[in-house]
Amino acid sequence: MRIALFTEVFLPKVDGVVTRITRTLDQLTDLGHEALVFAPGEPPTHYGPHRVVKVRSVSFQPWYPEIMVGLPTARIAREMQAYHPDIVHAVNPVWLAAYGVIS
Repeated sequence: MRIALFTEVFLPKVDGVVTRITRTLDQLTDLGHEALVFAPGEPPTHYGPHRVVKVRSVSFQPWYPEIMVGLPTARIAREMQAYHPDIVHAVNPVWLAAYGVIS
């Protein structure tokens, strides 16, 4: 199965959400599924066999300056069209994840 996963937080940040996402990706790998992760900030290019797409983002200042909020862009729509996922998973549906669901 091909899964597009949209998250507002990802590595290198470490918190409960990121830990849950990485464990889910580990399980998807074990089950033979493929995921494409869309994440703001400065994520790695891959997590295991899964490609990570860095999305344009802005800091969530002044409340949480360490969190980067992803912004919807045409590039995301192009990546989704090329990837053609079976499932779209919105981890924490703010702007980025909500856009991923409608792309």
